[in-house]
Amino acid sequence: MFDLGFVPSMNIPCTVIQKKKLRSALLSPFSRSHRNRHEINNLDPELAVAYAHGVTTPDGRLFYLKNAKCGCTTISQILHTYVFGAPFQGNIHESGTLPLGLRHFRLHRAAIANPEAVKFSFVRHPVNRLRSAFCNFFVDDERNPQALRHWDNMLALGFKPGGEINYNFDVFLDYVALSLEKARLLCDEHWRPQFISLGSGKIVYDKIGRFENFSADLSEIFSNAGLPFLVALAERKMIFNQSSNGKRDDLIVSRTQATKIRSLYAMDFEAYGYQ
Repeated sequence: MFDLGFVPSMNIPCTVIQKKKLRSALLSPFSRSHRNRHEINNLDPELAVAYAHGVTTPDGRLFYLKNAKCGCTTISQILHTYVFGAPFQGNIHESGTLPLGLRHFRLHRAAIANPEAVKFSFVRHPVNRLRSAFCNFFVDDERNPQALRHWDNMLALGFKPGGEINYNFDVFLDYVALSLEKARLLCDEHWRPQFISLGSGKIVYDKIGRFENFSADLSEIFSNAGLPFLVALAERKMIFNQSSNGKRDDLIVSRTQATKIRSLYAMDFEAYGYQ
């Protein structure tokens, strides 16, 4: 059986999970950490997935849902600049400075419910998004640490490091299909369906921008929020974590591959109007 890199609880016996939930429930009146855990355990799973990648500015004016491979590094750095006056020096996703992730679910929930707060995210054409994820994880010269948990499974499916790129992309598509079949909600966010990552229609956004129109849509979002400073940053087209590798140019997605992606991500095509 393949280990598809899901959250650890997917591989823990159900009785262990139940015992942990029971412990949190029993201790919640006496411990803030257990109270938080108990509330998280009882969140709507589809909202919990979204909250896990939510960023809310401390002033509550902006809620941003990070959608992997859709400019989330750049947007997170812009929000860091808004809050702290400068970009984060290092991996912004590991900074711990912005109110990011599930442990801030109350802040996210309040911002989502606040009509004055601007709620936004970005999406990308599913074919280009999946191509980018594949290249970032399995083609770029420096191995992405996030990809390490997927390598054994990819090799088992026939992936050949340094091999013909279109063949390896076929292997990747098989792996993605298995991931979605086994745990669509909890698979790697870099190829989780965007409709799920954005909260499965349970979060009302003021704007879902398109990666293909990144700077203009981001400027519009910040303008509507009444934040001209951020509009200026968006118009400067600040780019972080931009990948560049000549090997990527060798991957031309075939019609058969594109058809498979369309089947795997039918909801994304329909929900976000991609052709």
